[in-house]
Amino acid sequence: MRKKLYFSNIRTWAALLIAGAAFAACSSDDDSLTPTPSPNGEGNEQVYTMTIQASKVSDATTRALVITNDGSKNSLNAKWDEGEKVEVYQSGSKIGELTAAASSTASTTLTGTLDSAPSTSEAMTFYFHTAATPSYSNQDGTLETIATSYDFCAPATVSTDDFTVDNENMTISVPDGISFGENQQAIVKFTLMDKATDATINATSLTVSDGTDIYTVTLASPTNVVYVAIPGFSGKNVTLTASNDNNVYTYGKSGVSFTNSQYYEITVKMTSLTIPLTFEAKEAGATVSFGFIAQCTDPVPSIQYSTDGKNWYNYSNPITLDNKGDKVSFRGNNASYCDPMSSRFSCTGECYIYGNIMSLVSSEDYATANALTANYAFGGLFHENVNIYNHPTKDLVLPATELTESCYENMFYGCTGLTRAPALPATTLTKSCYEGMFYGCTGLTRAPALPATTLADYCYTMMFQGCTSLSTAPDLPAMSMKNHCYSQMFRGCTSLSTAPDLPAMSMEESCYKEMFSGCTSLTTAPQLPAMTLADNCYIYMFKNCTNLTAAPQLPATTLMSWCYCEMFYGCSKLNSVTCLATDISA
Repeated sequence: MRKKLYFSNIRTWAALLIAGAAFAACSSDDDSLTPTPSPNGEGNEQVYTMTIQASKVSDATTRALVITNDGSKNSLNAKWDEGEKVEVYQSGSKIGELTAAASSTASTTLTGTLDSAPSTSEAMTFYFHTAATPSYSNQDGTLETIATSYDFCAPATVSTDDFTVDNENMTISVPDGISFGENQQAIVKFTLMDKATDATINATSLTVSDGTDIYTVTLASPTNVVYVAIPGFSGKNVTLTASNDNNVYTYGKSGVSFTNSQYYEITVKMTSLTIPLTFEAKEAGATVSFGFIAQCTDPVPSIQYSTDGKNWYNYSNPITLDNKGDKVSFRGNNASYCDPMSSRFSCTGECYIYGNIMSLVSSEDYATANALTANYAFGGLFHENVNIYNHPTKDLVLPATELTESCYENMFYGCTGLTRAPALPATTLTKSCYEGMFYGCTGLTRAPALPATTLADYCYTMMFQGCTSLSTAPDLPAMSMKNHCYSQMFRGCTSLSTAPDLPAMSMEESCYKEMFSGCTSLTTAPQLPAMTLADNCYIYMFKNCTNLTAAPQLPATTLMSWCYCEMFYGCSKLNSVTCLATDISA
């Protein structure tokens, strides 16, 4: 099978979870063009035969891939396969094609014909794969197919000064040869594992999303080892979804970078999406119940439960888990669990909580459901449930990427036993969607990635207020604010020592109001580059941050009412900042 990759010697390169290795740019040497009579022998027509002796240089240009191990790391090495093609272009038009001889090393001979002698006033361009825009669709997860169809290097160019035409002898010389540019993609080897069991996941498909582009791989046969060609990117939030006949799995990670011409080997421990919302007894005798704290408007939610994962019954009474490790799962077909936020799951004893929350929305198809359709969908659902805990290996999954107003509002309010938050992959938010979601979760040590760049009014208001164990904030990449979008987001997070970057240039009313109020461990404020402010936009932003010693520059030239009011109130260590308490509208 023909392979089409140019890769170089491999150098050690640290990557994500497992170190990868680099494969560098493609290059080759020269030789000559010699005219021969036209194969059909008609008249004086001639074609030109180019023969290039391609030799290995310091960058070790290569073709099709093979994995080797030097005793300390895996490396991508390459060879030339018989029949691989290099196309020759001039002035945007193809003028010929060269064919590679088989070679187990980086050295080979390229031979072929040109339609005519190239013009000495135009550069020649050589493409080893395609002159078109690279496409990464229809991958099958094998290194062989990547080598055949998804290896793209920047083309080689020979300027008019670097080749000569001997009209008398009808030859063309390229004394310095040709050199291809770097590869235009990374090659990633994913090894898929089930996080809960450490078993391999033999997937039939894998999608890789970076929040902008999606690369879908339909595997040639079920396997847990998947090779994917991915154009490089930096600092993105990546979501992987693997499927087979029995299950759907997900994995997410923020701040991921892939560099073109690099090879990565990554073991991914994924979470099953086919486990319904489940409570598992952390101690014997825990009782799990579902009910309402206020009158529900029609339709009143109804759910089913199962203690064995096979037989399902309509829920009506609390369920006691007699033994440690006993489980009860829930499912339903309700777009919303009461407006406004009156449904509750409760535990009288300590329980682990895990599984896919979408089992409450679609009892049969929850593994692939990723959109909410009703406001207040899960608002307050576990409000002040102090007896729920994170399972050591099984995650609670909130996979929705399309949110609704107040869908997660106060969902885990006061759940002091939670130490890690579920992943939140949504990129477009709605009003109050995360408002107060983890308010008072004093055990929470790690916040989820928040990849959204398009915000909504009140979307993050009080989201982590009172999370006194939270030491690091997630990245907040949005460039445009909405009313109260970050208001009181980290208020009272006394362990927060580092604030996220705040790159937004467009302000809205109260967008940063009390965002870090009471963050007594914060020593440095983030930069605030906005030049035009809004009413109350920075009001009380760092109130009572008693260890704040460095203030940001405040470059704004257009002010609005109360925009800086008491911004640094109570910041006793900021001797050089004047706190404002009056109307300073421009």
